[in-house]
Amino acid sequence: MNEILLFVTIIVSFVAEVLAFRFWGKGGILAWVAFASVLANIEVIKCVDMFGISVTLGNVLYGSTFLATDILNEMYGPGESKKAIHLGFFALVAYTILSQLSLLFQPNSSDFASPAMHTIFSLSWRICAASLIAYFISNMLDIYLFNWIGRHTHHLWLRNNGGTMISQAVDTVLFTLLAFWGVFGNDIIWELIITTYAIKFIVALCDTPFLYWARRIGKTEKKQIIMKKTLSLLIAICIATSAAAQLSDSKIIKPAPITGKKEKLIIHSAYICSYNLDYKVPNYVAWVITPDRVNGKVKRSNNFQGDPAVPKDQRVETSDYYGSHYDRGHMCPAADNRHSARSMDECFYMTNICPQNHNLNGGTWNDLEMQCRYWTNKYKKLYVVSGPIYRGSQHRYFGKKKMRIQVPEAFFKVILIMGDKPKAVGFIMPNAATDKPYKAFATTIDEVERQTGIDFFPALPDNLENRLESIGKITF
Repeated sequence: MNEILLFVTIIVSFVAEVLAFRFWGKGGILAWVAFASVLANIEVIKCVDMFGISVTLGNVLYGSTFLATDILNEMYGPGESKKAIHLGFFALVAYTILSQLSLLFQPNSSDFASPAMHTIFSLSWRICAASLIAYFISNMLDIYLFNWIGRHTHHLWLRNNGGTMISQAVDTVLFTLLAFWGVFGNDIIWELIITTYAIKFIVALCDTPFLYWARRIGKTEKKQIIMKKTLSLLIAICIATSAAAQLSDSKIIKPAPITGKKEKLIIHSAYICSYNLDYKVPNYVAWVITPDRVNGKVKRSNNFQGDPAVPKDQRVETSDYYGSHYDRGHMCPAADNRHSARSMDECFYMTNICPQNHNLNGGTWNDLEMQCRYWTNKYKKLYVVSGPIYRGSQHRYFGKKKMRIQVPEAFFKVILIMGDKPKAVGFIMPNAATDKPYKAFATTIDEVERQTGIDFFPALPDNLENRLESIGKITF
């Protein structure tokens, strides 16, 4: 009977968690983490027999916090996942303090709940400390592993299971040793570790389908938000000057509005740029390549200059790169703008430039740019979005204090080909010298979205977008 109840509890808990995400988004997941962290620590005092072993309750709810951080990591990035862990840790500390204070009140003669409250809230401070330490370390490890595995594979199930199972093992070992070392013999401690982890392993296996469900919900929700937030902008693009007219496919090429980063949208005849005034680089540059653009006669100008669309006191000039040891790397390359002297000049605006490793800029990155021009002549039109990738909260930088240019850890490029048989692929290259061919860096657009937090090609129908963005190899 307990075994059946275990799987019922798993289903109810994970369904409730995903529904919280469906109805309240990121806030619903954060609320779930606080709720599950506290209730799991209450349930843990009850012991039951399952599968022939004695275990404590609470493992399902505790395991659901790992699903919560994976959902946040996948949809919003590691920063939001860490916020959830900090919230859960705070909720546990607050619960511990307030529950102990409640026990200090003297009950009156008619009270009947005080003995039960003492049973539930009384605790060993050693076990409490062990629980808090294991919770914080294991969940932070899960976030790190989810992203580390993600840099080596685009498979969501592998990132989810690999990170959760390893971090759950660390949690089990850490809590058991901190709480019971010296209290029980080694045989009992090892039995506790093995039996507890066995249940956590089952819970971890079961949460994967719910993570896929949550990701599907997240993409749908983003699309609905996009339609509301960008309606006025799309109207402006349709009636704009010749700069917007040059980008007649702007509904397809333009990513969704970015959350969590500063974004100044700049529209030039050569490209659309989402500029980050904090990092002094573009979040992305988006443009459409056609044969007339790449086969024109306009020569490369090399006239690097500040973009007049950026306020002068925040405008990067080419001199800011002097002595940095980085190339002024184009996101939209000059060779994609040979059709117009104006577009050629615009592609040398510093809003189209990122600090790029010299060998990468002249090597594999350049090879990919040339391949895009080959595909343009073959398929007649390419939709391309390119930009930097920043990982973590600390980055290398150069420049004066008010004009510090942040150096990205990697670069991305996503490519879409429409027509009778639409095709798409993404690329992620580290900002370092490499001898690998550009094909070695092909990945899914889903993975690029996960690492950048940018939703590409949101105007496409859902079924087409989901299919194209899950292709992790070059099919054209």
